Amino acid sequence: MKTAEQKAADDNLANAIRAVDEAYYGPDPKIITDYLVVACYNGWDDEGNPETAYSLIFPDGSIPSHRGLGLAQYAKTKLEYNLLGDADD
Repeated sequence: MKTAEQKAADDNLANAIRAVDEAYYGPDPKIITDYLVVACYNGWDDEGNPETAYSLIFPDGSIPSHRGLGLAQYAKTKLEYNLLGDADD
């Protein structure tokens, strides 16, 4: 069961995703059912050495693996297309 803090964080993140999506792409009446946020953290350890860490964030802390993989694959394909363009161009 989620804590009140986790529920509030999930709600805030979903609202932020909607706000960013609308700001860039305009309003959309559809409901967000799943999301995948990949975050990269950079910092330093106690000895001053650089550290990098990654975090995967899903609604409610997790989603079924096939849905998470589907979102990740879609993002990978979209990024590759944006980088390489259409092969027929």
